[in-house]
Amino acid sequence: MRRKLNPEQSLKDIPRKQKQAPIKPLSYFADRYKNRDEGMAQAYLSEHYTLAQVGEYFGVSYATVSRL
Repeated sequence: MRRKLNPEQSLKDIPRKQKQAPIKPLSYFADRYKNRDEGMAQAYLSEHYTLAQVGEYFGVSYATVSRL
């Protein structure tokens, strides 16, 4: 799709979701935030992962993630 775009064309007609940066992997949040709880919270707040996905990656229950 990117090959079809003209780099000089205005992007105002393209929906915001289509202009978003690629999704960061959960390993990014684990490495970026030395505090595990902060990493889990930021991963969930990125809106790309569910509580269950974050919990599974960090080895905790989804309920633990929801309490952060």
